[in-house]
Amino acid sequence: MAILGLMNAESFASNRFQSHRRQVFYFYPNGAAPLMGLLSLMKDRAIDDPRHNWYEKRLSENWGTAANISTTVVFYSTGVTVAAGKVTAATVAAANFTPTAGTQYAIKTTATPENVFRIGHIFRFVATNTSANPEEIIGRINAINVTADTPTTTLGFIAVRTCAVAVDYDVSTHAGTQITVIGSAFAEGIRDESSGIYNEPVSPYNLTQICKKPVTISGTALHTSSKFDETGVFPDQSKEAAVDYAREMEQNVFFGERAQIGSASTSITRYMGGILYFLKLWEAGTTYGNTAATADTDDSKRIITNSASTVSMSQFDGWMERVFRISNNKSTEKIAFCGSGALLTLNRLFKNNGQVTTPMPVKDTYGMDVRSYLCPSGTLYLKTHPLMSHNSTLRYNMLIVDLPNLEYVYLRGRDMDLLTNRQDNDADYRKDEWLGEATIELNLPESFMYIQNLITAI
Repeated sequence: MAILGLMNAESFASNRFQSHRRQVFYFYPNGAAPLMGLLSLMKDRAIDDPRHNWYEKRLSENWGTAANISTTVVFYSTGVTVAAGKVTAATVAAANFTPTAGTQYAIKTTATPENVFRIGHIFRFVATNTSANPEEIIGRINAINVTADTPTTTLGFIAVRTCAVAVDYDVSTHAGTQITVIGSAFAEGIRDESSGIYNEPVSPYNLTQICKKPVTISGTALHTSSKFDETGVFPDQSKEAAVDYAREMEQNVFFGERAQIGSASTSITRYMGGILYFLKLWEAGTTYGNTAATADTDDSKRIITNSASTVSMSQFDGWMERVFRISNNKSTEKIAFCGSGALLTLNRLFKNNGQVTTPMPVKDTYGMDVRSYLCPSGTLYLKTHPLMSHNSTLRYNMLIVDLPNLEYVYLRGRDMDLLTNRQDNDADYRKDEWLGEATIELNLPESFMYIQNLITAI
């Protein structure tokens, strides 16, 4: 069975050389651009405009987050009144209290509770009681206050169950704890007038980038044979340029920064955004509507700095749980392109902890040398990447890719191709040129991860 849901190479051997990108990959399966090679084996797509938009539809999270009203207090415990679906009065908790079934309370949330909760929702909140143990609060929401209301961003709720032990009213860890929707409940015969929640899709975009790799040779040299090839050096020179083109495109796919510079009155240069560009967008929390992330420990963090330069087995499995939490709908498999130093560190880590990496059969991996690591969340395929291994700043890094969520797209009629005889009519030389205009579409950036500084296994 081929890895990552791709067809086995032998099943379409007769078509291998229909694509120049595929031809480069089959010549060099362990060469400079393995990701471009794998993308060449997948379905690609022509587009009609240099700006490529797509839509991603996400269901909203079914949880919100508690926030402090003042200092370390998140609860309104007395004097809570509700009218027309709003909390109209409330007193901040000033002492420990015991949530009692049928009693009105309120809890402060972070911004925009209206995007998650609706009246009638049942939620679960794990508080800390006066014995320093978890205490489960179950409540039915009967009021939602937004930013324009007083008090702001607050949920009014009727307690569903009486707690066994009083809740500690000023525990600092209450802020940031999830308020999780676990269902909804309505009285018999009562009309539900609460509004539903609709999640509009987000629309990321990318720009096509024109890539060129010229091949030039004088008229004399073109007709002169060489010691290693009687036909001359030009065919080999052209093949080498194709590899260089693929290598440069590969680095664009990794590290490209989306931009458009120039104007219609002069000239316009477009730059495609690569995988790391979309991971930065994800971490910013604006394009995709997720929670912004800055620290490695943040749940939305996908570019792991790992400034300590060490990695433990529990730390690595934690990262894997995070990146495998979201996967494509075809498999729970991802491929990690590693610098040689990072792969060496992981090999030591696995050996120290009795873990095993399994060599994959060459026939299943398109001639690439790939090892698989079965982690609790899925299968991670490990592949050394020469561009990372040969770069001292990238040697201890790894990029985890959810391949079916990455697509190569090109401007119609502008996929990578060799254009011949581009020289002037009176030129005594020949100039051919590899040229293409393409970009990538990256869906669900949270299913990717870039981990840096994997230097020491502990």
